[in-house]
Amino acid sequence: MTIPNRRREPRLTLRFPVRISRDGWDLWFGGTSVNMSQTGAFIRTEDWSSFQVNDEAIVTCFLPPDFSGQDEFIGLQGKATIRRLDPVNKCLAMEFVKNFKQFERCVDDSTRMGFERKA
Repeated sequence: MTIPNRRREPRLTLRFPVRISRDGWDLWFGGTSVNMSQTGAFIRTEDWSSFQVNDEAIVTCFLPPDFSGQDEFIGLQGKATIRRLDPVNKCLAMEFVKNFKQFERCVDDSTRMGFERKA
């Protein structure tokens, strides 16, 4: 029996460094994307238990130079809502408030999390 895919956008297996915070917090948690689409992402993070379903979050995805075509990692940031927690895999599922293509580029050096292009 095949289960139909009910997602609005296709999910791609993209492993990017991410950082996540609950809206209004100054504390950020690191993680890695497992898969992403224009409307959401599944993120692996050791800090998954710091979040609850329906929490509003801020997520920054760090795109590597070979993906973005830039000279260094770039951060794209947007708001999301936590939709599901997966304690077995230490992951959380999030739905983006705006499509990923509408995320804003981070220009602050602190958003790079130490990612630099290797010479």
